[in-house]
Amino acid sequence: MALKGQRVGIVDTWDPVRDGTDAQFEVRAFVGDGQVFVEKVSDDIWIGGNVVTRISGTITV
Repeated sequence: MALKGQRVGIVDTWDPVRDGTDAQFEVRAFVGDGQVFVEKVSDDIWIGGNVVTRISGTITV
């Protein structure tokens, strides 16, 4: 399925054992030019692609 021109974002739970206790959720957005790859391996779905960081930071709510 082509998503040309669409903005794609992901929200996922933060794993405190693997990722630490700094957050509860991780949010990522994929906008602009580029490609997002989706692959199903067994019961897992892997999302990948080429990235460039445009904005980086944290917020406290």
